[in-house]
Amino acid sequence: MPTAVVHGEHDPARTIEHARELSNAIPGSCLHLLDTGHTSCAEDPDTFAAILRSVAQAD
Repeated sequence: MPTAVVHGEHDPARTIEHARELSNAIPGSCLHLLDTGHTSCAEDPDTFAAILRSVAQAD
């Protein structure tokens, strides 16, 4: 199953290392770091939507 881990580089609740650990624990996942805080989907909806589209179109 295609999986994207999307994480805000300025997230005060979780570190980038947390995001890397999660991505590494999901075989084949891709980590996307955005210039956002904890709510990447609200702070950068266009980039977030593009990531979702790329996951939905993955073979």
